[in-house]
Amino acid sequence: RMIHAMRIKDGKATYVSRYVKTSRLKQEEYFGGAKFMKIGDLKGFFGLFMVQMQALRKKLKILDVTYGFGTANTALIYHHGKLLALSEADKPYVVKVLEDGDLQTLGLLDYDKRLKHSFTAHPKVDPFTDEMFTFGYSHEPPYCTYRVITKDGVMLDPVPITIPESVMMHDFAITENYSIFMDLPLLFRPKEMVKNGEFIYKFDPTKKGRFGILQRYEKDEKTIRWFELPNCFIFHN
Repeated sequence: RMIHAMRIKDGKATYVSRYVKTSRLKQEEYFGGAKFMKIGDLKGFFGLFMVQMQALRKKLKILDVTYGFGTANTALIYHHGKLLALSEADKPYVVKVLEDGDLQTLGLLDYDKRLKHSFTAHPKVDPFTDEMFTFGYSHEPPYCTYRVITKDGVMLDPVPITIPESVMMHDFAITENYSIFMDLPLLFRPKEMVKNGEFIYKFDPTKKGRFGILQRYEKDEKTIRWFELPNCFIFHN
């Protein structure tokens, strides 16, 4: 992601644009071209080839995924004095706005190593409590993990959210008392990708959707309530 910033001071405007210096970008700059697979690559036999190629590059230490492989190109959010650049396949990147208006990438934020899963590009900050509510989804159980981050920037313990299978869960919502999860039938289907030459995520028009409603500060999912709704997909709330 390239971030654009404008600083207005003493009647003058200063404009800057800078790429978020992700680990992925720095490695691809070193190689002089793209080396990581992109989500758009994940279709048919070519998708399988790209998955295997990236796994081989990791095994041979050509690519280093220790510090993530996301693009930080989906959204920005400000919380606890930090500007975060986000993509849902990775952890947040912290970007600092300097005194002269320039932008500097400080690196990945893992909340003192408490964040061990992906982080949605659309977390929610409560404007009254200054807390941030977030989640990550995965291709392996637990398919969804919910987190609360205090106004002081402390990430609380993970709350696994049980859903039947891996789905693309791009966004969620909060109210004053609840967090709302969207279990909708855009499904992770690697076998169909290879067998039928399809994209790795496939919408199933025969399945119903569900909203899961959980009190915001619950320490587990025991009290979550699921409500069925007609077949649909909602990318953003």
